[in-house]
Amino acid sequence: MKDVALASAYTSQLVLDNPLTLNGGISTHDSAGGAIVGYSTGSTPVRGVLNVTGQGTSLDWTAGHIYDVTVNLTNQSTMFVSTLTFTRNMSGSDIYVNNTCILGWFSGPVNVTGPSKNSNIYIANGGLFSISANQTWGMTSAANPAYFGVHNAGLLKSFGTATIVGNYDTTGTTRLDSGTLFIDGLAEQTSGMFELRGGSTIKVGGPDVALRIYDGVIAGQGTVDANLTLGYDGACPPPTTAIISPGVLVPPPNNRTIGTLTIVGGFQMFGGTMSIDVNKVGAIDQVVVQGTYAALAGSLFIQIDTNYMPTQHVVLPFLTAPSIVGDFGSRTFNDYRLPIPPTNPNPYGRNVHWGLLRSATSYSLRSIET
Repeated sequence: MKDVALASAYTSQLVLDNPLTLNGGISTHDSAGGAIVGYSTGSTPVRGVLNVTGQGTSLDWTAGHIYDVTVNLTNQSTMFVSTLTFTRNMSGSDIYVNNTCILGWFSGPVNVTGPSKNSNIYIANGGLFSISANQTWGMTSAANPAYFGVHNAGLLKSFGTATIVGNYDTTGTTRLDSGTLFIDGLAEQTSGMFELRGGSTIKVGGPDVALRIYDGVIAGQGTVDANLTLGYDGACPPPTTAIISPGVLVPPPNNRTIGTLTIVGGFQMFGGTMSIDVNKVGAIDQVVVQGTYAALAGSLFIQIDTNYMPTQHVVLPFLTAPSIVGDFGSRTFNDYRLPIPPTNPNPYGRNVHWGLLRSATSYSLRSIET
């Protein structure tokens, strides 16, 4: 089937009593209540299936409802959520964004109803969920347990300001290029990359107000408006290679810029690694904790550019918090030695190497003269 429009002053419905494959275009922009729905056997709803497939094939969801439907995007197809003034409703439905496919949320809210029927978005490896809407997709208010979820194994990319009222879990890449993404629910990463760019903000509400990086990397230049945990907690936690690394990834030969990650809540390291870079002019990555405390465990790794020629008694803070408790189990940095040339006030010339300096509220890299 191709080129279908649910667009009139009437309440039109596309009832999927059999799986339907679309290889043209379909649009729903009937503010009176046009819908794509499954079917019923008696009083029992049955999930309908809509397959959107092929390059140039798009489901344009400008208004109306999707009830009891599985939407499969395959083979370079797209689904666009747009038009600010109209309302969309979703219930008992799942959207699968498969490899080479795009779900683009450009404008307008999407209301998810429940709680007897869960709705989800699944982003497969190679799939893209692109968010630029300054709106809300999800329940009218946070619920526990949530009946809306976004499950990312591909790429979720966000611009501007948007809210997801539901749970978010990721094994892929989450990249905030600007603005604020508010997840009003659980937010968990078990592998992959969570990257903040351009001073963007990830805000988390939900039952524990925490971004949990069980494994994978959190990096960038931006703000975590929540508590942040690294690694697994519990009496017998599984091994983790979780990393917190301020700075944005850039192409070689630089590979990473110096950056600051600001944590509005508390910071808890159950394990993993804090990775800090110092560039050739002495700029250093920073983790700035504004709430309660930073509780340390795991390891510290500092990479110092060997072209950096420090002056005497340099102190470079890389972690600040109202209170620092615990400590790193291991601390590693390239402790190179280099000569300080004879200059005033050091007329004789000495060698310098590196050490660490800790106080109740900061952790720093410092130069040591010998």
